[in-house]
Amino acid sequence: MQDIALLLQDCLELWECGGQVQADGDGLALTTEAGRFTLHPAPAPLRWRIGTPARRAAGRGPRAAASIGAALLVLRAAMEDRR
Repeated sequence: MQDIALLLQDCLELWECGGQVQADGDGLALTTEAGRFTLHPAPAPLRWRIGTPARRAAGRGPRAAASIGAALLVLRAAMEDRR
């Protein structure tokens, strides 16, 4: 999970979001000005569960993604929506 944390930290810099990545149970939490986002492993066939402030506010569970690339797209889109 450490490699994914480093990837996420690099993405935050590239996306100019600022913030930090921390361990969160079996996954990771990204804390930015846009809020707290989570990324956790999911059982097959899905690979990742992504929690966003908007989904939590709407009472919805994490969104699923089949790859780390798809998870990054979901995270970036959610962060853009909160700017």
